[in-house]
Amino acid sequence: MKYTLTTNEVALALINDEHAEWSHNGAIALAEHLEYIEEDCKIELEMDVVSIRCEWSEYHGFIDWADQHFANYYEQFGLEYTNPITGEIEEQSVVDCDGNFHDVIIDDIIEYIEERGQIIRFDGGIIVSNF
Repeated sequence: MKYTLTTNEVALALINDEHAEWSHNGAIALAEHLEYIEEDCKIELEMDVVSIRCEWSEYHGFIDWADQHFANYYEQFGLEYTNPITGEIEEQSVVDCDGNFHDVIIDDIIEYIEERGQIIRFDGGIIVSNF
């Protein structure tokens, strides 16, 4: 005997997991992603909040992810350029004059994650498979 959960029931189970901190939007996005996997792979998944918590993590954004995974993500994703005056290779700031991260930094972080795992994007953040 099986009981099929709705997207909202899966999201509510994730939100109610006292050992995880899923946002409402994140829980919905993850539930929809799991449903997509079931449909695409033609399999039935069992609801296991512990397994899901161990396999996925939610972040506010890509910089938040990098902050939590690298002691100094500037070393991993920093920009180098050749100074036209000295001809030496120098490190460029990861942010522009307005304090926004350069697109190439975000793109490098996304590429790093996608080479190793999966990203679920949703309004308010990202969910990344743990690798």
